[in-house]
Order: sequence, then C-alpha cells, then structure tokens
Amino acid sequence: ISFAITVYSSSPAPLPSSALSRKAFLVATIWPGFFAGAGKFAGQGVGRHQWRDARLDALGAAAGRAHRVRALRRPQGRSGALDPGVVLHLLQQKGMTAREVSDLLYSKSGLLGVSGISSDVRKLEASDDQYAAEALDLFAYRAARELGSLVAVLGGLDVLVFTAGIGEHSVAMRRRICAHAAWAGVAVDETANAGNGPRISGPHSAVEVLVIPTNEEIVIARATLELVCN
Repeated sequence: ISFAITVYSSSPAPLPSSALSRKAFLVATIWPGFFAGAGKFAGQGVGRHQWRDARLDALGAAAGRAHRVRALRRPQGRSGALDPGVVLHLLQQKGMTAREVSDLLYSKSGLLGVSGISSDVRKLEASDDQYAAEALDLFAYRAARELGSLVAVLGGLDVLVFTAGIGEHSVAMRRRICAHAAWAGVAVDETANAGNGPRISGPHSAVEVLVIPTNEEIVIARATLELVCN
C-alpha cells in the first residue's frame, strides 16, 4: 500500500533507514521518491506558519520539526514494506524477469493489488465490494502504523498534515487515519474535515491537523533553479 509519509526535522542526522551496504545505501538514498516533492512542499508550508518548531507529520495520506526542515524518512513504495526474499523468490523460483517483477510491484500492487479493482481511492470508496473495503482498511492501518512509529521516535506530535491526492481529497480516509491516531491526541472536527480544511482538528485535539494542497511542480522548479544557479 503506497502513501507518502516523510519525516522533516532540524534534529541531528538520523540513523540509516536501511541495513544495505554503505555503497548500496548511498545509491538508494539519492533515488527520487515519488512523493518527495509533495511532502517537502507541505513541510515548507507549515514552516511558514506559527508551527515553525513543531514536530510535524505530513501524510499523503508528513513528522519532524518544521524549522529548517530536511527529510528524514522517505515514502514507501507502492507495495509497502516487502521482504526482499519475496523478490528473490519471484526471480529465482518463479522465473519472472526483472521487468515483470517491476511491473508487479509498481503497477499491480498497492490498492489495486489488494482490491483487484482499482488504485483509485474514489472508486474503492464508492464500491460495495468486500476487497475494496479490505484495501481501504489496510491503507488506513498501514498509514497509522507508520505514523505511530514516527510519533514514538519524535517523542510526540504537534502537527499532522494531510497532502497530495488522497490526503487532500479523501474525507473518509483522513477520518480513518485520525481515528487510529486518537491515542496520540488527534481529534477531527467532522464539519471542517468535510470541507477539506485547511484546519480540520477539533477544539479539544492535542494535535493540529491540517490539509495543505501540494505543488510538486514548484518544488521541482525551485530545485532546478538552485542547481542551475549554484
């Protein structure tokens, strides 16, 4: 299940997020994430407001300190956390080619793989199919699980941001994820959530919950300009 969840922090550099060899890890970390632009834009958006030193989680369906932010946690791929042994099995035992495995993981997994219907949350939410419901439940569960692990590392949570396609537009998915995070003090105002924010947290919520539209194109343009100028 694919969702953007990126930690932004001004804290010291984190431990490596992978146990790969140092050379392989460096190669992996420079590969652009599909949702990196969305998370970065949301993090910068919060940083311009009053939560400049807040512990921030931006979900596309991101967590860190919003002042002088940098990404500490990259998004998962479409297939989510996957034991590398599965890929080896597909290649060595099932005789699949690298292209076939790539197509399976990036085009046929995630919401589509679980539901067998679509990767579009709107279609799944409109469906009464059992597997569509299971896919949505799994998406919310995995997003909440990642969020919980990051809240533990940060020692708490001040701001929770929903961004990108699902985070910006799915009222029901925001409600599901926030319900899972009630233990962290997250409470949603249903009227504000239905109106897509920008602030959707309830009056008694211990965490600010925001909906910030993303603009990945401007992030790419700024990065390009910085590269050209430097």
